[in-house]
Amino acid sequence: MIKEIHIFGTSFSCGGGFEWKSKYYSEILKKHYTEQPFTQHYYSWPGQLEKLLGDDIKIHNHAKSGYGNERLYRKAHKIIESNKDKLDKMLFLFEFSALGRKELWSNEHKQYLSYNYDSAFELPKPKLMGVAKSYENQICGLEKADYPKQKKLIQSFLEETWNPKEEVDKLNRNIDMFVSYLFENKVNFKILETFGWEYNGDRNINDYKIEFDKNGRTLWTWIERNKLTIMEETNGDIKNHHPSFECSKIVAKKIAYDLGR
Repeated sequence: MIKEIHIFGTSFSCGGGFEWKSKYYSEILKKHYTEQPFTQHYYSWPGQLEKLLGDDIKIHNHAKSGYGNERLYRKAHKIIESNKDKLDKMLFLFEFSALGRKELWSNEHKQYLSYNYDSAFELPKPKLMGVAKSYENQICGLEKADYPKQKKLIQSFLEETWNPKEEVDKLNRNIDMFVSYLFENKVNFKILETFGWEYNGDRNINDYKIEFDKNGRTLWTWIERNKLTIMEETNGDIKNHHPSFECSKIVAKKIAYDLGR
Protein backbone atom coordinates (compact mmCIF):
# COMPACT_ATOMS: atom_id res chain seq x y z
CA MET A 1 0.00 0.00 0.00
CA ILE A 2 1.29 3.46 -0.95
CA LYS A 3 2.17 5.59 2.06
CA GLU A 4 4.18 8.38 0.40
CA ILE A 5 3.92 10.26 -2.88
CA HIS A 6 6.97 12.15 -4.16
CA ILE A 7 6.27 14.75 -6.86
CA PHE A 8 8.89 16.23 -9.19
CA GLY A 9 8.50 18.93 -11.80
CA THR A 10 8.48 22.61 -12.66
CA SER A 11 6.38 25.62 -11.74
CA PHE A 12 3.39 23.75 -13.21
CA SER A 13 3.61 21.35 -10.27
CA CYS A 14 4.67 23.71 -7.49
CA GLY A 15 1.93 26.32 -7.81
CA GLY A 16 3.63 28.76 -10.16
CA GLY A 17 1.66 31.99 -10.48
CA PHE A 18 0.44 31.78 -6.89
CA GLU A 19 3.40 33.51 -5.21
CA TRP A 20 1.46 34.43 -2.07
CA LYS A 21 4.56 35.30 -0.05
CA SER A 22 5.10 38.31 -2.31
CA LYS A 23 3.17 41.31 -0.95
CA TYR A 24 2.75 42.67 -4.48
CA TYR A 25 1.40 39.43 -5.98
CA SER A 26 -0.70 38.50 -2.96
CA GLU A 27 -2.64 41.77 -3.25
CA ILE A 28 -3.38 41.04 -6.91
CA LEU A 29 -4.33 37.42 -6.23
CA LYS A 30 -6.69 38.34 -3.40
CA LYS A 31 -8.83 40.28 -5.86
CA HIS A 32 -9.78 36.93 -7.43
CA TYR A 33 -9.15 34.21 -4.85
CA THR A 34 -10.59 33.81 -1.36
CA GLU A 35 -10.00 30.17 -0.44
CA GLN A 36 -7.51 29.80 2.39
CA PRO A 37 -4.77 29.09 3.28
CA PHE A 38 -3.09 31.56 0.94
CA THR A 39 -0.03 29.45 0.15
CA GLN A 40 1.55 28.36 -3.10
CA HIS A 41 1.38 24.74 -2.03
CA TYR A 42 -2.35 24.85 -1.29
CA TYR A 43 -3.07 26.37 -4.72
CA SER A 44 -0.96 23.76 -6.53
CA TRP A 45 -2.31 20.40 -7.67
CA PRO A 46 -0.06 18.55 -5.17
CA GLY A 47 -1.61 20.68 -2.42
CA GLN A 48 -5.08 19.80 -3.60
CA LEU A 49 -4.11 16.13 -3.88
CA GLU A 50 -2.93 16.28 -0.28
CA LYS A 51 -6.33 17.71 0.69
CA LEU A 52 -8.14 14.86 -1.08
CA LEU A 53 -5.98 12.07 0.32
CA GLY A 54 -5.97 13.34 3.90
CA ASP A 55 -3.61 11.80 6.44
CA ASP A 56 -3.48 8.38 4.80
CA ILE A 57 -0.73 9.28 2.33
CA LYS A 58 2.11 11.77 2.88
CA ILE A 59 2.71 14.19 -0.01
CA HIS A 60 6.27 15.39 -0.69
CA ASN A 61 6.34 18.08 -3.38
CA HIS A 62 9.87 18.53 -4.75
CA ALA A 63 8.77 20.56 -7.80
CA LYS A 64 10.38 23.95 -8.19
CA SER A 65 9.90 26.92 -10.51
CA GLY A 66 12.42 27.24 -13.31
CA TYR A 67 14.08 23.88 -12.79
CA GLY A 68 14.29 21.06 -15.31
CA ASN A 69 15.13 17.39 -15.62
CA GLU A 70 18.66 17.58 -14.22
CA ARG A 71 17.36 18.54 -10.77
CA LEU A 72 14.57 15.96 -11.10
CA TYR A 73 17.11 13.17 -11.76
CA ARG A 74 19.38 14.29 -8.92
CA LYS A 75 16.68 14.61 -6.27
CA ALA A 76 14.76 11.47 -7.26
CA HIS A 77 17.94 9.37 -7.39
CA LYS A 78 18.94 10.44 -3.89
CA ILE A 79 15.51 9.58 -2.46
CA ILE A 80 15.33 6.22 -4.25
CA GLU A 81 18.84 5.19 -3.20
CA SER A 82 18.12 6.18 0.40
CA ASN A 83 14.87 4.21 0.60
CA LYS A 84 15.52 0.88 -1.12
CA ASP A 85 13.82 -0.95 1.75
CA LYS A 86 10.48 0.81 1.38
CA LEU A 87 10.11 1.62 -2.32
CA ASP A 88 7.02 -0.58 -2.47
CA LYS A 89 5.25 1.95 -0.23
CA MET A 90 6.28 4.97 -2.33
CA LEU A 91 4.88 6.45 -5.55
CA PHE A 92 6.82 8.91 -7.71
CA LEU A 93 5.06 11.37 -10.02
CA PHE A 94 7.19 12.99 -12.72
CA GLU A 95 6.53 16.12 -14.79
CA PHE A 96 9.46 16.13 -17.20
CA SER A 97 10.50 19.48 -18.70
CA ALA A 98 11.52 20.60 -22.15
CA LEU A 99 14.82 22.13 -23.26
CA GLY A 100 16.06 25.42 -21.86
CA ARG A 101 16.38 24.44 -18.19
CA LYS A 102 19.61 23.26 -16.63
CA GLU A 103 21.50 23.42 -13.37
CA LEU A 104 25.14 23.68 -12.37
CA TRP A 105 27.08 23.51 -9.15
CA SER A 106 28.61 26.81 -8.05
CA ASN A 107 31.73 26.70 -5.87
CA GLU A 108 31.28 30.39 -5.19
CA HIS A 109 27.71 29.97 -3.87
CA LYS A 110 28.25 26.41 -2.57
CA GLN A 111 25.01 25.12 -4.07
CA TYR A 112 23.32 24.30 -7.35
CA LEU A 113 22.15 27.21 -9.48
CA SER A 114 19.43 26.92 -12.10
CA TYR A 115 19.68 28.65 -15.43
CA ASN A 116 17.02 29.09 -18.10
CA TYR A 117 17.70 29.96 -21.71
CA ASP A 118 15.71 30.53 -24.89
CA SER A 119 16.19 27.33 -26.86
CA ALA A 120 14.15 28.24 -29.96
CA PHE A 121 15.69 26.38 -32.88
CA GLU A 122 15.49 29.37 -35.21
CA LEU A 123 17.78 31.49 -33.03
CA PRO A 124 21.39 31.82 -34.28
CA LYS A 125 22.50 31.11 -30.71
CA PRO A 126 20.73 30.40 -27.39
CA LYS A 127 20.03 33.36 -25.15
CA LEU A 128 20.48 33.09 -21.40
CA MET A 129 17.34 34.29 -19.63
CA GLY A 130 18.29 34.01 -15.98
CA VAL A 131 20.30 32.40 -13.21
CA ALA A 132 18.88 31.71 -9.75
CA LYS A 133 19.21 29.87 -6.50
CA SER A 134 15.41 30.07 -6.40
CA TYR A 135 13.31 31.60 -9.20
CA GLU A 136 10.37 31.78 -6.82
CA ASN A 137 12.37 33.97 -4.43
CA GLN A 138 13.46 36.17 -7.34
CA ILE A 139 9.84 36.62 -8.40
CA CYS A 140 8.92 37.52 -4.82
CA GLY A 141 11.82 39.98 -4.49
CA LEU A 142 13.61 37.83 -1.90
CA GLU A 143 16.65 37.10 -4.07
CA LYS A 144 18.56 39.46 -6.33
CA ALA A 145 18.87 38.36 -9.95
CA ASP A 146 22.57 39.16 -9.93
CA TYR A 147 25.08 36.50 -10.94
CA PRO A 148 27.41 38.34 -13.37
CA LYS A 149 30.29 35.84 -13.32
CA GLN A 150 28.01 32.84 -13.76
CA LYS A 151 25.94 34.55 -16.47
CA LYS A 152 29.03 35.33 -18.53
CA LEU A 153 30.36 31.80 -18.11
CA ILE A 154 27.05 30.11 -18.97
CA GLN A 155 26.34 32.30 -22.03
CA SER A 156 29.80 31.53 -23.39
CA PHE A 157 29.28 27.82 -22.71
CA LEU A 158 25.90 27.82 -24.48
CA GLU A 159 27.27 29.56 -27.56
CA GLU A 160 30.11 27.05 -27.82
CA THR A 161 28.07 23.88 -27.22
CA TRP A 162 24.50 24.56 -28.44
CA ASN A 163 23.26 22.25 -31.15
CA PRO A 164 19.45 21.79 -31.28
CA LYS A 165 19.48 18.24 -32.67
CA GLU A 166 22.12 17.09 -30.19
CA GLU A 167 20.22 18.66 -27.29
CA VAL A 168 16.97 16.92 -28.23
CA ASP A 169 18.80 13.60 -28.62
CA LYS A 170 20.44 14.10 -25.23
CA LEU A 171 17.13 14.94 -23.54
CA ASN A 172 15.46 11.82 -24.95
CA ARG A 173 18.46 9.63 -24.14
CA ASN A 174 18.63 10.87 -20.54
CA ILE A 175 14.93 10.28 -19.92
CA ASP A 176 15.29 6.78 -21.44
CA MET A 177 18.13 5.97 -19.06
CA PHE A 178 16.33 7.45 -16.06
CA VAL A 179 13.14 5.48 -16.78
CA SER A 180 15.23 2.31 -17.23
CA TYR A 181 16.72 3.00 -13.79
CA LEU A 182 13.19 3.26 -12.37
CA PHE A 183 12.22 -0.08 -13.91
CA GLU A 184 15.44 -1.72 -12.74
CA ASN A 185 14.73 -0.67 -9.16
CA LYS A 186 11.03 -1.58 -9.33
CA VAL A 187 9.99 1.98 -8.54
CA ASN A 188 6.26 2.78 -8.57
CA PHE A 189 5.91 5.79 -10.84
CA LYS A 190 3.63 7.74 -13.14
CA ILE A 191 4.49 10.37 -15.75
CA LEU A 192 2.40 13.52 -16.16
CA GLU A 193 4.41 15.28 -18.88
CA THR A 194 6.79 13.99 -21.57
CA PHE A 195 7.32 16.92 -24.00
CA GLY A 196 7.49 14.63 -26.99
CA TRP A 197 9.81 12.05 -25.45
CA GLU A 198 9.19 8.59 -26.90
CA TYR A 199 10.22 5.57 -24.88
CA ASN A 200 12.56 3.15 -26.68
CA GLY A 201 12.38 0.22 -24.25
CA ASP A 202 10.33 -2.97 -24.17
CA ARG A 203 7.69 -1.90 -21.63
CA ASN A 204 4.26 -0.46 -22.42
CA ILE A 205 5.04 3.07 -21.27
CA ASN A 206 1.39 4.13 -21.63
CA ASP A 207 0.68 2.08 -18.50
CA TYR A 208 2.90 4.54 -16.65
CA LYS A 209 1.45 7.76 -18.00
CA ILE A 210 -1.35 9.86 -16.55
CA GLU A 211 -3.31 10.96 -19.59
CA PHE A 212 -5.84 13.72 -19.21
CA ASP A 213 -8.16 13.01 -22.13
CA LYS A 214 -9.02 10.30 -24.65
CA ASN A 215 -6.39 11.67 -27.06
CA GLY A 216 -3.64 10.90 -24.59
CA ARG A 217 -2.70 14.49 -23.84
CA THR A 218 -0.32 15.03 -20.97
CA LEU A 219 -0.35 17.93 -18.55
CA TRP A 220 0.87 21.01 -20.46
CA THR A 221 -1.00 20.46 -23.74
CA TRP A 222 -4.17 19.50 -21.88
CA ILE A 223 -4.05 22.70 -19.80
CA GLU A 224 -3.48 24.84 -22.90
CA ARG A 225 -6.21 23.16 -24.94
CA ASN A 226 -8.78 23.50 -22.17
CA LYS A 227 -7.78 27.07 -21.25
CA LEU A 228 -7.20 26.11 -17.63
CA THR A 229 -4.78 28.93 -16.90
CA ILE A 230 -4.72 31.70 -14.31
CA MET A 231 -5.19 34.19 -17.13
CA GLU A 232 -8.40 32.51 -18.27
CA GLU A 233 -9.63 32.06 -14.69
CA THR A 234 -9.20 35.78 -13.95
CA ASN A 235 -10.66 36.91 -17.29
CA GLY A 236 -7.32 38.27 -18.40
CA ASP A 237 -6.70 40.38 -15.31
CA ILE A 238 -3.67 38.31 -14.26
CA LYS A 239 -1.62 37.59 -17.36
CA ASN A 240 -0.15 34.30 -16.26
CA HIS A 241 -0.25 31.01 -18.16
CA HIS A 242 0.35 28.70 -15.21
CA PRO A 243 -2.39 26.27 -14.13
CA SER A 244 -5.43 27.89 -12.58
CA PHE A 245 -6.71 26.98 -9.13
CA GLU A 246 -9.59 25.12 -10.77
CA CYS A 247 -7.03 23.25 -12.86
CA SER A 248 -5.17 22.23 -9.71
CA LYS A 249 -8.38 20.76 -8.31
CA ILE A 250 -9.15 18.86 -11.54
CA VAL A 251 -5.62 17.44 -11.82
CA ALA A 252 -5.70 16.36 -8.17
CA LYS A 253 -9.03 14.59 -8.66
CA LYS A 254 -7.74 12.86 -11.81
CA ILE A 255 -4.64 11.56 -10.03
CA ALA A 256 -6.64 10.49 -6.95
CA TYR A 257 -9.02 8.62 -9.27
CA ASP A 258 -6.10 6.90 -11.02
CA LEU A 259 -4.86 5.83 -7.59
CA GLY A 260 -8.24 4.30 -6.84
CA ARG A 261 -9.17 6.91 -4.26
